[in-house]
Amino acid sequence: LHSRATGYPTLTMSPTRSSDTRSPVATDAASEMLLLTQMIEEISGELALQPLLERIIERACRLLEADDGLISLYDADADLMRVAATYRIQAAHVPIGSEARRGEGLTGLVLERGTPVRCRYGDLAIPKNPAAFANEVLGMPIQANGRLIGVFSICAIPPRHLIDDAEHRLEQFARHAAIAIANARRYSE
Repeated sequence: LHSRATGYPTLTMSPTRSSDTRSPVATDAASEMLLLTQMIEEISGELALQPLLERIIERACRLLEADDGLISLYDADADLMRVAATYRIQAAHVPIGSEARRGEGLTGLVLERGTPVRCRYGDLAIPKNPAAFANEVLGMPIQANGRLIGVFSICAIPPRHLIDDAEHRLEQFARHAAIAIANARRYSE
């Protein structure tokens, strides 16, 4: 079944964890795959980089039932990450253009390790945002042609948690987001 308003598969309300409030989840694996495919098709049609990044982070947060998130892009010359788009994050907390060096905050830790990181934000060695200490976070590298081009950073605000397969879903989405970002960059040249 599909929602008439969105065209996406119909979502049901069911608890994802005993401590969570009820949240929308796909009714089965086929519906989940259809939802992911539709989201990928939607982002693939955008060629202007900034609106694309905003759309990607919004869709990623919806896919993972996250409360907020951001995308940072890698600046190879400076060897740091720069926030390029946010979803439901106040600009005062994390302004566009904010930088993270290797090891700083979630994004910097993903840059340093080159692998996904899932933890409580306050457990990071160098957290950059004291307001987010209790949040559950997931950082995922975005790679194109084997090179880091960006990082997804998403979070769940207590008492909520990220869904159990958030890392797997975001990894799949990151592959497609990398292609869309690379295409938008080529188009703008």
